[in-house]
Amino acid sequence: IKYTHNSNLILIFIISVIFFLIRWGTSFYYLNEEIITKVIFESIDDGAFFYPLIKNLSILEFNSSLNPFINDLKVMPFPFGSILIHTIFYKFFNIYGLILVDLIGIFLFLLIFYKIFLIFNKPYISIFLSVIMFSLPILLSIFFKDFNFIPINQFKDFFTLRVHRPFPANLFMFLFVYTILIMDQTEVFKEKYFVFLGIIMGLTFSSFYYFFLIQLLTITFYIIYKFKKNFIKKSLQNYKSLVLLIISFFLVSSPFI
Repeated sequence: IKYTHNSNLILIFIISVIFFLIRWGTSFYYLNEEIITKVIFESIDDGAFFYPLIKNLSILEFNSSLNPFINDLKVMPFPFGSILIHTIFYKFFNIYGLILVDLIGIFLFLLIFYKIFLIFNKPYISIFLSVIMFSLPILLSIFFKDFNFIPINQFKDFFTLRVHRPFPANLFMFLFVYTILIMDQTEVFKEKYFVFLGIIMGLTFSSFYYFFLIQLLTITFYIIYKFKKNFIKKSLQNYKSLVLLIISFFLVSSPFI
């Protein structure tokens, strides 16, 4: 079983590399340009607007106005959660990190949905469905770009590699869904799950707070639905889990609010 699981992870990584090469291969093969030009102009939509924030966070500069004539600003809030992964890669690999991080984004998306589908399906079916989920928004954006159909336009943002949102803000939401599903399959008030939920919700709050509100309502109504009239009693009996969720949430989010 362990061998099969590792093989599936390797297969998911290989598929991620293929998508990554499709994303960047053409640009490197056909276009002879400076790497910074390539990164800026190959960024998806307005994702390049977040690159100055990524650079500032990498050097722990929190009050830059990005204007040479305006100085000495107060500390400004950062969308910390949504640029953390990019910042780490930029810190270690410089400008090339903003390219390599796309491979991680693709891999994480496929891995999360593989884990979600694995709850209900066999491994290779789960891999196939995760690839479909990754490809579908891309195909919709290609074949329906001239159609102003709201459901299609919304689903095109289900996941792309645009900095901040959907990558990685949407990944936090998908991780949240996966954690709730695992809790429902095993033990709801397991402490490690609530610590993990607190971390995810903290990163989400400092990324895209609309998703945070959805998560907060979801975990609340899920506990009510799961335990019906006994939800207050169960919550009090397992108060340690709720306390750990709150503590982990504030530890992650409060320095950057």
